[in-house]
Amino acid sequence: MTINPSLLRALATAAAAAACGMLMTGCDRDGKAAAHTTVATQHGAKITATLDGKTLDVPGPYTCATVTGMSTAVSAPMKLPSVLVALKQGTTDVDMVTISLEHNKPNTWSSGASGKKGSATATRSGDTFTVTGELSDAAFSSSAALHPFTVEVTCPGGK
Repeated sequence: MTINPSLLRALATAAAAAACGMLMTGCDRDGKAAAHTTVATQHGAKITATLDGKTLDVPGPYTCATVTGMSTAVSAPMKLPSVLVALKQGTTDVDMVTISLEHNKPNTWSSGASGKKGSATATRSGDTFTVTGELSDAAFSSSAALHPFTVEVTCPGGK
């Protein structure tokens, strides 16, 4: 069996991003530890989400982090459903969104994935970001199904 090198890189990047979110550590786009990281479970932080029109009960605590060049928000690690949102710091440019209903079965979109399917756009009102679009249930497959989503993230003092 031959493995496509681009697919292998994409899977490794996704796994590194997932590990960074799950461990609540700061990582850059390549999954390496970032030098300047602020991670905090903030009072007043909140994440709500819908997938395929169904409201999800997203468990806390919620963590907002600023990693060199990226702002991220994640729900409680190892609890389902889980949510990860990454935006370019100080903007509404979405870098990655993942909603996992089951372990190892994420619905995801990433701006850096080759052959990506789906979409994600964000708006901001104060400390609250609303991200909407369509997530793929198999991020690196051309035959993946798309699922409409909305994630609302509030990170007090968010940048």
